[in-house]
Amino acid sequence: MRNTLSLRDGIALIVVIQISKIMIVGFPAGSGPDTWAAVLLASLGALPLMAVYARLVRLMPGKNIFEMTQITAGKPVSVIISILYAYYFLVVASITIGSFSEFVQMAFLYNTSYVTICAGFFIVCAYLAYSGSSTLGKWSTIVLFFSALVIAAVFIFSLTKVKSPGLVMPMEKNWPNIGITGLRFLAIPFGEAVILTGLAGDFEKNVNPFKLFIGGSAISGVVVLLIYLHNSSVLGQENMSAVYFPAYKAASIINIGTIGTRIEALVAYAFIIEGITKAAAGIAVSTRAVAAVFRVKDFRGLAWPVGLLCLAMATFAFHNVTEMFEHFDNIYPVYGAVFQFALPLLLWLVAEVRLRGKKFRLVA
Repeated sequence: MRNTLSLRDGIALIVVIQISKIMIVGFPAGSGPDTWAAVLLASLGALPLMAVYARLVRLMPGKNIFEMTQITAGKPVSVIISILYAYYFLVVASITIGSFSEFVQMAFLYNTSYVTICAGFFIVCAYLAYSGSSTLGKWSTIVLFFSALVIAAVFIFSLTKVKSPGLVMPMEKNWPNIGITGLRFLAIPFGEAVILTGLAGDFEKNVNPFKLFIGGSAISGVVVLLIYLHNSSVLGQENMSAVYFPAYKAASIINIGTIGTRIEALVAYAFIIEGITKAAAGIAVSTRAVAAVFRVKDFRGLAWPVGLLCLAMATFAFHNVTEMFEHFDNIYPVYGAVFQFALPLLLWLVAEVRLRGKKFRLVA
């Protein structure tokens, strides 16, 4: 049976990719009480970006972004862009494995080697990438369902722990900072939906790419906003900015009476399986990029060697947790913009000019 990705599973994969990093690392350093406005601004700004991704898929159905590049720009240019994207998606997968390994070590396995934890993530992620888009999509649906249950439970049980309102109207002088923070949110989490363009060749024929990208990102925007309001209401703005992994910290203070006080363990499980999903998607798309460069038809066989390269990169991704947060706040949004915004926008413009009104078939 061919590995295909349905609309439902594709939306689930987009949402998991977009919310996973926000759930674990929280919001950019220096985010104020009006961060909700930046999230809302980024959510609206993400809509035209998702429309660009969807339009590319509509223009060249059945092709992933590497094949799209070959159609629109020719083989020499497409090889260069595929190499760059292979590197970017490897970076996404490796820093995901690295950041979630940091979380697991600090929260549970502080006596366990960081490299050992990364290796554990690698095995599961590489296997999911090898299993194909259909398995990855169904896994994403299960992960999203479990995460939704955990988030709902945390929200309900933390109602008695609310310290301050999370919704504060922005002051006029704060709008420049809101705009800058909103641009960061475009890179993390919304722009990371570009991963799905690497799997576009596996979409089922009846998948509407506009429903997939715009619908998935709209759901993510609501979830991210709710996460911020919950964290800031339970922890307070000052505490949320001062602690690592604020969502986990907010869950750890919940007391459910005689049932127990360890609901944060469920939150941690949700974090971990979300990270596995995102890293697996990054590895899966990287294998397609490598296959496009070397003209390899069986890209699934590349999942393990590409995964090993991802493990090597994850091992040296961060020297400590402070460096990790610095990277997400100030470095990743800069180079991520090239692959999330600049290259897809350029590819779309060229495709509209060259491909309008024609039918194309990639020559094997």
